[in-house]
Amino acid sequence: MHGAELLERAGLMAWAGGRDEPARGHLERAIALMEAEGRSHQAARVAARLAEITWAGGHIEQAVESMERSFGVLQGDQPDEGLASLAAQLGRLHYFMGHVDLAAERL
Repeated sequence: MHGAELLERAGLMAWAGGRDEPARGHLERAIALMEAEGRSHQAARVAARLAEITWAGGHIEQAVESMERSFGVLQGDQPDEGLASLAAQLGRLHYFMGHVDLAAERL
């Protein structure tokens, strides 16, 4: 397992434990490493998870912007579980923001 994946796991575990700031730091470092290694798909997947923390912190617009950037990267690759999960989350958030047509499109 690469260092980036270990940081990702540490971030997800910190978030599950209610430690948002350490989670954010681990995920941001994981994204930076993945991007430096040219692994844009993986970095976009982790960025989408980081956006969930942003949303949970009450910043839905910022979270959706970040998730849409990740969606743009992931939809250009082979569809996978990460894309499906992100599309579902985006659909949900767009719905809560009142963007019903975009929500339906993502879902």
